[in-house]
Amino acid sequence: WIKSVYGTELRVIRLGQKGYLDVIESITQGHTVLVENIMESVEPV
Repeated sequence: WIKSVYGTELRVIRLGQKGYLDVIESITQGHTVLVENIMESVEPV
């Protein structure tokens, strides 16, 4: 349902995916990001 609400404005990534740090950084510019397949704990980057 999240993908249908945000449509093409939503950036979907998986940790370890090529270029994922750039997408994570885009949060500071106001972009909406969904991180898929995330574990309960995430290692700091």
